[in-house]
Amino acid sequence: MPAHRVERLLSPHGRTTRREFLRVMRKVDTKGNNRDVCWEWLANTFGDGRGQITWHQKKWQAHKWLYCALIGDVPLGMVLDHLCRNGDTCPNPYHLEPVTQQVNLHRGQGWPGANVRKTHCPKGHEYTPRNTYFREYKPGLIMRYCKMCRKQHAATFNAKVKAVNRLRKECHGEDQCAESGHVARAGDYPGAIISA
Repeated sequence: MPAHRVERLLSPHGRTTRREFLRVMRKVDTKGNNRDVCWEWLANTFGDGRGQITWHQKKWQAHKWLYCALIGDVPLGMVLDHLCRNGDTCPNPYHLEPVTQQVNLHRGQGWPGANVRKTHCPKGHEYTPRNTYFREYKPGLIMRYCKMCRKQHAATFNAKVKAVNRLRKECHGEDQCAESGHVARAGDYPGAIISA
């Protein structure tokens, strides 16, 4: 790395010295200073496998420290997203992009990202603006539903309610019909029609 580049390095708390920077870089296998491949962290790690640096009596994740040192500060309200999807072990700052936490979750491999990428409901109906219903359960937690599935569920539920009511009417309000042997339990789910 050119000396003039090292002199301009920034760190999370201001300037870092050439000596501090070189101390950190000895802990990284940069694969021949190749920006395109994942680098390997060779020193201490946090429990999740991410590289750990102690700098000014504070523990830093290696990828965040290197990003601040080589590229610049992370904008306020943003987090660093690993574009290489090797976030647990790759400290290469050129594989990072500052994004909002929501974008980071949606791009990730966890359940929020998996759900965002779904284009069809479990029964195969496409999530389109006309076929998608959104409901906010609590601030920040919005669930989406397939309108076709909800209509089918409502139709099935209503048919079961009508069947139970019809049986009760045939049995003159009794829960068990003496003639047919069907049971219509008052406290159960309306679909609980059991043949004797």
